[in-house]
Amino acid sequence: MNNNATEPAIALGLHTCAGELRRAKLRRSAGRIEVLSLDRQPMGLSSGPQATGGSADNSSLSGSPVATAAVTTNGAVCVATMPSADVMTRLWSMPAADGSRLRQMVAHRLEADLPIPLEQLAWGCRAGKLPESGSPGLTVMAQAARNERVSRQMARLVELGMAVDVLTTEAEAIENLLRLGMREQTPPASDADPEAVILATPDDWLVAVRSGGFVQSVRHVSADSGRPELTLQNCRQMIEAVYPLRDVRRVRWAATPDVVVAELLAEHWSMPIEPLEPAETLVGPNGGRLVAADLAEFGPAIGLGLAALDEPDVLIRLAGRERETLSPRRQQIERLLTTPGRWIAAAGILFVLMVGTHIGALTWERAQMKRLITEYDPATSPMVALEPKIRAMERINTYRINVEDVVARICAQMPNSVLISSIQLTREQGLVIKGTCGDSKALFKWVDALRQDPRLDQIQPGRTEPGKGGGFTLTAQVVGTQRLAGGRQRGAR
Repeated sequence: MNNNATEPAIALGLHTCAGELRRAKLRRSAGRIEVLSLDRQPMGLSSGPQATGGSADNSSLSGSPVATAAVTTNGAVCVATMPSADVMTRLWSMPAADGSRLRQMVAHRLEADLPIPLEQLAWGCRAGKLPESGSPGLTVMAQAARNERVSRQMARLVELGMAVDVLTTEAEAIENLLRLGMREQTPPASDADPEAVILATPDDWLVAVRSGGFVQSVRHVSADSGRPELTLQNCRQMIEAVYPLRDVRRVRWAATPDVVVAELLAEHWSMPIEPLEPAETLVGPNGGRLVAADLAEFGPAIGLGLAALDEPDVLIRLAGRERETLSPRRQQIERLLTTPGRWIAAAGILFVLMVGTHIGALTWERAQMKRLITEYDPATSPMVALEPKIRAMERINTYRINVEDVVARICAQMPNSVLISSIQLTREQGLVIKGTCGDSKALFKWVDALRQDPRLDQIQPGRTEPGKGGGFTLTAQVVGTQRLAGGRQRGAR
């Protein structure tokens, strides 16, 4: 068995058979699987479970006081079965492929093989290696059931207070019972050799045919206590519907004490007859041993519990609760936090790590500061290289003249007859304006207006080319120099 640390610790197997719900509650404990309780309940009632013994004496687990306790799904992975009569099974050989590609191939085969549209079916599949050694292909078993029947089964289980994680088939229940819970008395020469399994109770015989790691057929035969040979004949027909009886290498069985199976099989069938024996790792409470009656009545339910504890994700899944896929790291954290003591210990460890990290960061920063203070040299400071640029910027900010403001003041009252050819503004705040004006009166009137401006001083007009269009030159001094603080955009008026 797989002992992965992320597996559930408690599991509940639910097997519907003969109008009743048979339940097995299992727990993983100290490297063993302990069957905590076995009980049954009529499917039409939602009352408490009825503990029933599978044998006439008190040696059966199902008659023990542990079995009389009500089984709940709290904290347990719950796996249930669909009745075998509602399930269609197909077995194919396919080329090796990954999970998604394999499901696509199985979906195409189901559409071709089954008379029911695929959208009306709930189905699942499971793959195994081909019996031939070294073959790269896969043996794939697909099982399907109508959506309405799956929904009806889930609703019946919900009415009984069962929160089902995985709804699978009886074939998967029997396969996991044999593979995970039973001991091999005579190991087969090949897994491909067919074998039959019979679980017999006074009212019902379960007949399964297994080969290559797959239970290919599960059928229920109504038992006739007055004519046991007829019951055995019906079982033979069920087996021969899958394989000729001569090809079946053995029959493995378990029965309640009031049902005679071994003698009938030995008398009518010429093949090895072996009773089912639980593995050493599968025990009852306090290390007790499961008896044949427990396996005959509750074998499928036990198989479901074993699958839930070992590998529930491998089962053929027809329905169930939605599950969140967690990373292995997240699963470890979830398991750590399920126990309060572990949670407190984890919180303490995290606190110590946080404090240690904080103290380490402060120590490192303090050492860095001390190193920088010790190694500081004003001559090699980056500020030394920046000082010339800083002084240049200070001079610019101090002596910068707002040119746009000066030009705006000059042009504010300029007559239409004046045409300015150049304006010169020196760093010493001197202003020289050159241009032409044909109207001397307008020119002097403009000069008088400029003298009224508080930003201009010492305005001196002059005419240098009176015979050539009235050329003139004005000189002035700009006073009240201010910083340029975000002038207009170029071209703005």
